[in-house]
Amino acid sequence: AEVENALREAVARLREELIDEAELRRVVTQVVASKVFQADSLFYQAMEIGMLETIGLDWRLLEAEIDAIKAVTPEQVRQVAQRYLVDDNLTVATLHPLPMDQTQPRSPSTAGGRHGS
Repeated sequence: AEVENALREAVARLREELIDEAELRRVVTQVVASKVFQADSLFYQAMEIGMLETIGLDWRLLEAEIDAIKAVTPEQVRQVAQRYLVDDNLTVATLHPLPMDQTQPRSPSTAGGRHGS
């Protein structure tokens, strides 16, 4: 419950406030670096091209992706959060760990293949 409340508060801030420009630049830098690193892999390049082509998009869109990432603004982040990060789209999963000693019986809530709460 504590983690869920903290996440809800963080998402609410994204919907209501503009993200700090320095924070956005840090995230953009990390995403661009990750994309450049992934491009070193022929397997990953083929996978990206294949994914785009299978959904009917031109693989050449990959060439413009980094420029599009760099062009993201704090206002766009807020608009996306307002549109998609809403309770109607929320899924909450609660994980109940198994006992460390596997010889102990499972609790009734995890027995019988039931998942989550």
